[in-house]
Amino acid sequence: MSKDFREIYFDKQLKLEGYYFEGVSQSFPNHFHDYYVIGFVEKGKRNLTCNTLEYEVNPGDFLLFNPFDSHGCTQVEALDLTYRAINVSIERMREIITTITGKEELVKFTKPILKLPKIDELFLLLHQLILENKDDLNREELLYFFIDALIAHAADIKIEEIAFSEASKENLLLAKSYLEKKFRFYCVIRRVK
Repeated sequence: MSKDFREIYFDKQLKLEGYYFEGVSQSFPNHFHDYYVIGFVEKGKRNLTCNTLEYEVNPGDFLLFNPFDSHGCTQVEALDLTYRAINVSIERMREIITTITGKEELVKFTKPILKLPKIDELFLLLHQLILENKDDLNREELLYFFIDALIAHAADIKIEEIAFSEASKENLLLAKSYLEKKFRFYCVIRRVK
């Protein structure tokens, strides 16, 4: 049995909470939150109940809970849980969605469990920056890219294109290119380790 380790950090810049659990064997009884939970399972298996439906949680799964989704989980076999998550308040999610879509809307995740291999590295990088509390100007852009990708795959709102001026389009393309280069560089370093 591994040692239970838990780390929680509130990111004042991003206005959200990040946390990391490693080696957790406890069950979590049925409960809910008044905020969004976006989590990623690295290790362990769980039986999850969410809004009275039952699921099996495996490594590589994203867990997506809307505010007030009733959920709880129990350990499967002797496989301890290693889990990363961010908690986003309703108000903060509205700000993020408004920035992305140009409309004051909220996202509603359609499924509590999804495999999203194309964006899991993006989430892991964002989560690492939150917990390390690095003074990194890219954290906020990374958050928007991640939430945009997440809602494109897992939410019931459709992101519509916003009309931008030509100067704004150029700046967005430059920012996108810069972040893609940084993300690829991080992935190469991470694989070398």
